[in-house]
Amino acid sequence: MPLTIRSALTPLFGKLVNGPLGHLVDILDVVATILGVSVTIGFGVSQLIDGLYAISGMEWLMDGGEVPATSKVGLMAGLITIMGLSIISAVSGVGRGVKYLSNLNLVLSFILLATFVIAGSFMFAMSTYLTALLDYALNFIQISFVSYTTPAFETFQAALPEAVRALPAAEFTAVSKAVYATGPWGNFEGFAAGLPDSVKALDGFDAIAASMWEATQDGRLFKWQSA
Repeated sequence: MPLTIRSALTPLFGKLVNGPLGHLVDILDVVATILGVSVTIGFGVSQLIDGLYAISGMEWLMDGGEVPATSKVGLMAGLITIMGLSIISAVSGVGRGVKYLSNLNLVLSFILLATFVIAGSFMFAMSTYLTALLDYALNFIQISFVSYTTPAFETFQAALPEAVRALPAAEFTAVSKAVYATGPWGNFEGFAAGLPDSVKALDGFDAIAASMWEATQDGRLFKWQSA
């Protein structure tokens, strides 16, 4: 049978795979493969340029700024290089280019693994991996069916600290609306830094900010899940 995904589905669908259903399956397979390879190449090129910059310090590979980002010129250079090598490997045949690259990749992978085992935090990584895997297995079903909701605005206001609710009415409404609109990303430090000056002036600001952060938890989770 043809070396296609539709052939693998013959036991399920029989002769139907020779018609429109089989064409649809093969088209989806090609599209999924293209998208998967594109994403892999995209991340690979970005990592390659970051690594070359870290080793060589070549400024043209990165855009300037406080936090350097991969430049378009660097990305294009990396992409052309990788695609050129891939094309040469593909046209040289499975027995030559693909075989040599695959063997080289396997050797480099073993060298990387050995380096990590000898010089890296191997026991920490393995214990973390096993703990995370167990945690994933125990909570997968429960978390899969969790749906968060944003509390009503009045309920949210009632959950704010007493010191905040004691602010003048107009100011309290403005503050609570600003906090209620907090997005799903960021951290506590950024959240506290973004609070209005009227809240920062209150006694015990750290505790108040922590309470307000906790009060926005459900809203943040809802916005994260919605996004």
